[in-house]
Amino acid sequence: MSQITEGPDSTEAPVISVIIPVRNGARFLGALLRSLDANTYPADKREVVVVDHESTDGSADLARRAGAHVVQTSAGPVGAVRNVGVRAASGTIVAFVDADHTVGPHWLRAAASALEPPDVGMAGDLCRAPATGNWVQRTFDRLRARAVEAGDVTWLGSGNMAVSRRAFEAVGGFDESLEVCEDVDLCRRVLEAGWRIRSEPRMENTHFGDPSSLGAIVRGERWRGRDNLRVSLRGRPPLRAWPGILMPVVGLVAIGGLLAGLLVAPWAGLTLALFSLAMMAVLAALRALVMLVRAPTGNPIVWLQALAVAAAFELGRSLALVAAASHEARSGSQP
Repeated sequence: MSQITEGPDSTEAPVISVIIPVRNGARFLGALLRSLDANTYPADKREVVVVDHESTDGSADLARRAGAHVVQTSAGPVGAVRNVGVRAASGTIVAFVDADHTVGPHWLRAAASALEPPDVGMAGDLCRAPATGNWVQRTFDRLRARAVEAGDVTWLGSGNMAVSRRAFEAVGGFDESLEVCEDVDLCRRVLEAGWRIRSEPRMENTHFGDPSSLGAIVRGERWRGRDNLRVSLRGRPPLRAWPGILMPVVGLVAIGGLLAGLLVAPWAGLTLALFSLAMMAVLAALRALVMLVRAPTGNPIVWLQALAVAAAFELGRSLALVAAASHEARSGSQP
């Protein structure tokens, strides 16, 4: 991958404010702050704003010692916490990264470069699993449809996102009523307002909070999926979005069919249960197939791992429609 080794000097570079929401994230926060400090972007044209959401593990003190501007808040969902950070920031670009990530040395330069065209309102890339991750984390990474080259996209995750302040403020920032999927909603509104969203692979970002077990995937998707359907149905979803909208619904029907099959008369119940299991297996197989197409391999063990991760993903997303997990339950599942 090509790197950005040149860029605007200190007089020409826009000020970039990096917004980091944190709640008891001291375990990872120091590594993120060090990666930002090592960035090649002019030091006088960047600021780091850590928004501490009632941490009890010393996250705020750690950030202050590293030279970050710390803002305390009791705001609710993470979108509201990020909005607090933007209000405290001075940059014409606001970049968002979560506390359990690290960024590459040219991350800020890549963000500034991608946002140079006046019609580009947002830039970023999907994050990567850590190189030291276990097989669940490596397989989970196959769920991400990262772009090989820069190009227009319709969605970016808020753990690796830079936004023109003008675009951010024009659309009203993050929706503070959403527990999750606030990035999906923000991207939709940025596009509807006429700005482009660019995928920029040079915005390298590693996520150390990827789930490390199948149970963690289920809990994580039960948490992330709680607002997924509501947000996805806002506006007019494009045709390509409908498989992701319908698969959790089909999965929930299959789960209901399996439970019903265990409760009714033996033969009819067995038939219903087997049919429901087959539906769930098909959903998992389709998800696994997409994962393997993104990163082909001839290793049958990896195929089985992809199927297991896909099954956990689909189960969590389906259960989220009726039994969403709390953020605390999801966070507790992280490594």
